[in-house]
Amino acid sequence: MINKIHIKALKSIKDLTIHTTKLNLFVGTNSSGKSTLLQAILLAVQNAEDDIGLNGKWVSIGDFREVRNYYMPGEAIRIEFELEGQSNPQWVEFSEDRERETCVKCAQMSFLIIRHISMQQPMNTRQYSG
Repeated sequence: MINKIHIKALKSIKDLTIHTTKLNLFVGTNSSGKSTLLQAILLAVQNAEDDIGLNGKWVSIGDFREVRNYYMPGEAIRIEFELEGQSNPQWVEFSEDRERETCVKCAQMSFLIIRHISMQQPMNTRQYSG
């Protein structure tokens, strides 16, 4: 289980730490960061195995300069997870490469994060025909 999520310098989020439980509900006004939180989780998942960056299979959010928090121009985008039973947090970080004006990722993510976030078993659903 994910015990804590920490997001820094991503879109409208300057510095956010969320302590999670088995059931979490995110409620807020428009543009308060609910979707950004979900995008951060997807960014971590899509970069856990390969250096895909900000635009990939799970989520595509744009250019580094567009998604880094406006009030934190010198900061890297960082997404960190604290997993149950792990002493060191898992993290992924995106920073600006000034020569190419693109984004470079430094990661210390393991495959564990994918197992904790992605659904391993399909949900039981029934299809009804009307």
